[in-house]
Amino acid sequence: MWVGENAATKEDDWEWSDDEDAAMIRGICFSSALGDKLPTDLARGEDATVSCRIYNYSLLPVSNVAVRFEVAPLDPETGETGARTTLATPVLPSIPAWGDTSPNWKTAEATLKTGDLAAGNYRIFVTIDPENAIAELPDHDNGDATGNNEGWYDVFLYDEDSGTNSTSRSFSAKNRTDALLNLTLLKDRVSADKTILDPGERTKVTVFCKNTGQKTATGINALFFHDHPDNGKGFKANLLSGLLPGATGKMTAIFSDTEPGVHHIYVKVLGKSGESDFEDNIVSLDITVRGGAGDKGSGGGCNAGAGFAPTALLFALPLCAFVRSKGSVRK
Repeated sequence: MWVGENAATKEDDWEWSDDEDAAMIRGICFSSALGDKLPTDLARGEDATVSCRIYNYSLLPVSNVAVRFEVAPLDPETGETGARTTLATPVLPSIPAWGDTSPNWKTAEATLKTGDLAAGNYRIFVTIDPENAIAELPDHDNGDATGNNEGWYDVFLYDEDSGTNSTSRSFSAKNRTDALLNLTLLKDRVSADKTILDPGERTKVTVFCKNTGQKTATGINALFFHDHPDNGKGFKANLLSGLLPGATGKMTAIFSDTEPGVHHIYVKVLGKSGESDFEDNIVSLDITVRGGAGDKGSGGGCNAGAGFAPTALLFALPLCAFVRSKGSVRK
C-alpha cells in the first residue's frame, strides 16, 4: 500500500493481478539452527527457522505489529490447501515509517518443526495484524479485495531415505536411472484460458508435471518460453519445491503480446539433477493474437490497486504485478 496525507487526491484503482503467484512473498527465507540458509525442499527431522520481512509503507511508525505464521498441507495439483496450523505469532515492537532514516521493515521469525509433519507439499502463510488491531484504509485491510497483509510461500518436506534427485547416483544403467528419476509434462493437460487474444490481452498458460519416477523429485523448475527453448525468449520461471513419486503439480504463467500472429509457447521442466531422458520434459501450444483493426476484444486482463492509509503495512511480493486500467504494469 502507498500512503499519504492527501489520500483523496491519489489514485485508488488498483486490484490484485490475475497471476496465481501474485501473493508469493519476497523477503522470506529458511535457515538451520546454525544459521545456514536452507532451500525450500527440506529434509524432515531438522527444525527450520522461517524469517520474513514485514514492511511499513505509512508516514508514521507503527507499534506492536503481530505477525502470524501458519502451515497447511498443499495439494500441488489443484493448489488447494488443508487446515492451517499456527506456528507462532511474534509481535514486532515497532517498524519505522516509510522515508525515515531507518529501514521501513523488520524481520519476524517462527520455527517450522519438520519432524512433526509428513513428507509432502506445504504452504507457509504469513499474516500481518491478524486481529485487525491496526486501522487501515477501507478495502485495503486483511481479507479485502486490495488488501496485501497476507502472503505465502511453498515448501516441500521429504524423508532422507526416500532418495531425492539431489543425491549422488551409484547406478549406471540408463533404463534404471530413468526409472528412478523422471519428470513428465502431461501433453494432454497443457492449456491456456484463451488461445485467441487481442493485442496486449493477457491469458494464463497452465501445465501439469508428474513425477513418474520412483524417487522423490525436488527443485523442479518449469521454464516458459516464447518460441522453442533452443532460441526462444523465456518469460516466466515457475518453481515447484518438490513432488513425491506419483504426484502431479500444476504450474502457471501469464502470457501477453502485442504482435499479431501465431505465437508458439513452449514449457520445459527440469529437476535438480539425475534425469537423463528429457523427451517428455517439453510441451507446447499456440496462441493467436488478432491483428485486424476491426476485431473486437473480450476484455481480458485486470485493473488493480493500492491505496493510502495512515498505518498501512505491506509485504514485499516478488510476483505481485499490479496492472493499471491503461495497461501499464507495476511491480
